[in-house]
Amino acid sequence: MLKRILFLLVVSLFSSSVLLAQVTTAVLTGDVKSNTREPLVGATVVATHLPSGTKYTTVSRTGGQFTIQNMRVGGPYLIEVSFVGHKAEKYDNVFLQLAEPFLLNAELTSATAALENVVVSSRRNSILNAGRTGAVTNVGSRQINQLPTISRSLNDITRVTPQANGASIGGGNYRQNNFTVDGSDFNNSFGIGSNLPAGGAPVSLDAIDEVSVNVTPFDIRQSGF
Repeated sequence: MLKRILFLLVVSLFSSSVLLAQVTTAVLTGDVKSNTREPLVGATVVATHLPSGTKYTTVSRTGGQFTIQNMRVGGPYLIEVSFVGHKAEKYDNVFLQLAEPFLLNAELTSATAALENVVVSSRRNSILNAGRTGAVTNVGSRQINQLPTISRSLNDITRVTPQANGASIGGGNYRQNNFTVDGSDFNNSFGIGSNLPAGGAPVSLDAIDEVSVNVTPFDIRQSGF
């Protein structure tokens, strides 16, 4: 019985040595704390293997602890630890050994940073203002040039309006639309009909600077249709 126990012990030790020999990488572990011994959660740890330029990056977790596995053996390594509101620390000439974790306890000193003036600028919301007279969709020249179009028709531009379906706006007949160019009515472009042809393109898209689609406007100046 004693021989069997000794045999099992020898086998287990031999197996452990085999498993240890299979490890071909190194491990960097430790924690990050402030100069007041407060754990810093979210600190960035960057380890650079200088001979090859390989970088390993991690972030400290709860308790300020961090671990980087599967690192190159040897060195030298340059380890940089940084955290918001604290002075970054660098550790050079660090060499890692095979299957032996390297312990690094980083301590960062609190730093006071003077922030420059921050200027916040904004422009008036063009959607919510008292000057609007209904649901309006404006399409500028930049958007016109970016929109895909095969027929180069205005129908390809007005489709960005939620209420539009081709030449039909709000489910109405296209003959009920009022087409204007620079504020002047352009419903009878050829002088032979009462409405703009649905499939025609009387105005080239290259000549259009902006398209405005007004759906049921209540401005009295936009009436007669």
